[in-house]
Amino acid sequence: MRIVYLIMVVFVFLFAGAAFSQESLPLPSTTPQEQSPAPSTPPQAQSPLPPAPAPEWVRMITPLDNADVIGKKPEIKVEFIGPSVRNNLLVTLDGTDITQILILSDKGFEYRPVMPVPVGSHTLVLTAVDGSGAPMQKTVTFKSRHLETFEEASSNNDASIIYTQAVVKPKSTPPAAVTPPQNQSAQPTTTVADFNSKVEGNLKSDNKIKNGNWEVTLNGNIRYFDQDAPAPSPLTKGIDVANWLMTGTYQKDSLKLQASVGDVQVTETSNTINLNRRGGLLQFDYDIFQFRIFNVKGRQTYGMEGGLGIGTGDNILGASTGVKLFERKVEFKTIYLTGESSDSNVFFAPVPPGGTPLNPFGTSNQPGNKKGEVVGFLLTSDFFQNKMKTEFEVDLSRFDPDTSDEFGPQNDSAYLARAYGVLGEHYNYDAKYEYFGKNYATLGNLGAYKDREGVSLSQGLNINKHTFLLALSGANDNVTSDPLFAKIYQYAGGLNYTYNGIQNLSVGLGYQKSLQESRNEPGGLESLNTMTDTVSGNINYTAGKIMLGLTALYSILDDRTLNNADMTTSTITFSPTYFQPELSVTPMFSWNSSKNELMNVRTDSYTGGLNVMSKLGDFTFDLGGTYTIVKADDNSVDTRQINATANLSYSLKGDYVKYINPVVILRNTYIKTTDEVNPSADSDNYGLSLVITGNMPFLF
Repeated sequence: MRIVYLIMVVFVFLFAGAAFSQESLPLPSTTPQEQSPAPSTPPQAQSPLPPAPAPEWVRMITPLDNADVIGKKPEIKVEFIGPSVRNNLLVTLDGTDITQILILSDKGFEYRPVMPVPVGSHTLVLTAVDGSGAPMQKTVTFKSRHLETFEEASSNNDASIIYTQAVVKPKSTPPAAVTPPQNQSAQPTTTVADFNSKVEGNLKSDNKIKNGNWEVTLNGNIRYFDQDAPAPSPLTKGIDVANWLMTGTYQKDSLKLQASVGDVQVTETSNTINLNRRGGLLQFDYDIFQFRIFNVKGRQTYGMEGGLGIGTGDNILGASTGVKLFERKVEFKTIYLTGESSDSNVFFAPVPPGGTPLNPFGTSNQPGNKKGEVVGFLLTSDFFQNKMKTEFEVDLSRFDPDTSDEFGPQNDSAYLARAYGVLGEHYNYDAKYEYFGKNYATLGNLGAYKDREGVSLSQGLNINKHTFLLALSGANDNVTSDPLFAKIYQYAGGLNYTYNGIQNLSVGLGYQKSLQESRNEPGGLESLNTMTDTVSGNINYTAGKIMLGLTALYSILDDRTLNNADMTTSTITFSPTYFQPELSVTPMFSWNSSKNELMNVRTDSYTGGLNVMSKLGDFTFDLGGTYTIVKADDNSVDTRQINATANLSYSLKGDYVKYINPVVILRNTYIKTTDEVNPSADSDNYGLSLVITGNMPFLF
């Protein structure tokens, strides 16, 4: 299979550029005819002479008018006839002014395109003014194709490389994470470098050949990775084909055939299959009919692993058919898929002695080999030109989440009904009902809902400078009313308002209310009954290069059970920005306060941040950092953390390396954590690394 990959890699570079292989008809003279005198017949009026043809002021050398040109960058050569007009000449190609990049002389000009010219018809327009001030114009049309064999053949590539050398390594043990209080966002995790040197390279290649109704594309990324430490999964050391996709298309009139192999995207509906996987996809469209078949890997693969992805083992196979009726206002589609998948999120799975760890690159959080099939029916309509669209979907599944246990597959179903649209220029709406059975599941979307029933309605209204958005929803689990489990209901509603009546100023207000409660709790299970009210507001102002943003939020959680775990939360964030191409400054300040009413404990978090980017010539400096204080009034939490990065970059681009775009970067990182409650968690880490990057785009 590696041979197949190498053949495809070679195919990327097979494209090469090919060599680039006024008439005025004289008008017949006319002489006025003599009129014989006739007193009884009035003399006839003499016809005016036609205008004389405009004199030629340029001569096209290449391309000639209505010529067929072969070449990706067709050269244009024009010779002046008579006095030079170079000082008042305007030249456009397909509406784009190219005057400034012409090679001009007193005798004429030449134009050599920098980028490949698209295939097809082109229009060249030359405009000037003669010595008397009268305008002159010349228009030439021609057609171009890239090669004699192919109408279009192109290869767009971008090679890049990054070399990183650790100069000062931070400590191998990362600082202890600061655990934020409830309802507060955690600080971003910090990666500690465990290597001394690392090399990363990538070749991005987009290739296309086209002739008539046929078209073939090959796109992909070839990567190189190496470091003096084990490679993080899913990367491997050495050269690998990270991803690739080859697609062939034939299209004529209402017929379209398309075949794809590689990392394909299979999208039907979210309740059946919506995956990006290695495999194959074949699609046939004719007039109102559509047919599609697919065969893809059941688990996520990376690099050369998985080959072409087409097979019958750990694979998902399926097909869909569709037909459009009533002048394409109604579409009916059926979907079927079946297969197996070992996809599993096994970051914590033990490795058997002498064995190989399972692939942690998957998307499922359900360990075990899965097997199942789904048949779905989808009916959509649009009778009223976007004023009211409808969707109705019924899906039936048979699914076994773990084929190794003693339990067999289980049957279940899912339903969807939706109506949405836009009325005029001011109002839009979206209403939806969804039902997912307790055991409903599909290999095509392991993250789909299950054991859930709910409705939602959203409406938007835009009146001049006022915008309103209303959202309502309600849902519950335990759709079969299993007496072993409680049934939990969730209701939510929100109204948001935005005013844009003042130039450069936007004001927004919002109110949200949510309710969560449990019913029919089995014996010994605590009930759930909470209500949350949230009020928010934001102001954004722009004045030239300065932008100001202020947001505020206040939330009350009312726990109406015996626990009485009420909570109040307040947040204010201020973020001004100054921006221009050579300098940008973005400070930030945030305050968050949460109070546990039952424990009467209040926790405050203060964060100040600053981001600065400055460019001076070939030097670029950027600085980013935050300082965070988290403190509880009962002294249970008292931490400080500094997290800063500073980079100094220098571009080496010049006459000798202008095609590589090399950049040298000094990258600094600093993280310091102080914990007054638990001093053993204190840490102080500094890292310095030298980074050299380069990228080189090239075309064929």
